[in-house]
Amino acid sequence: MAFVLAVKPTGPWLITENGSWLVRSTERGTLPLSFDTAVWLLPLLERSRESVEAEVTVHRAEDTPDFAQVVRVIIEMELTALAPYWVSLAVDWIRVEEVPVFEELLVALQQHRDISQRTRHQAKRLLKASRHGTASAERLPGMPPPA
Repeated sequence: MAFVLAVKPTGPWLITENGSWLVRSTERGTLPLSFDTAVWLLPLLERSRESVEAEVTVHRAEDTPDFAQVVRVIIEMELTALAPYWVSLAVDWIRVEEVPVFEELLVALQQHRDISQRTRHQAKRLLKASRHGTASAERLPGMPPPA
């Protein structure tokens, strides 16, 4: 049986088939996960990432692909599209350990004045936290922390 996650009660739905993520809508049918179909998944960003991941965990089947793939496509698509409402929600979904994946987009985001100051500062905080975490992880044992 395929994995099914309702984005909204009446659809669209995120599904799996033969180990691949697909997006099904009543208007367009079933299409592979891509930047184009990720638009249909944006309402997931209105929920906490933790609650969506918990639902995925509960309903996942043995052959369900890694949900991180879906998260990456949604966030990359939105950080590229830069729709002010959705981009703020997408930035909130990014975890510090994922920043290297989105680093170029987060750096570019800081320059867009049509994006809220709060969102631009959140991008800056993520970048700073990632760099701090990377720097501290790269220190040799017994080496003092950076000043």
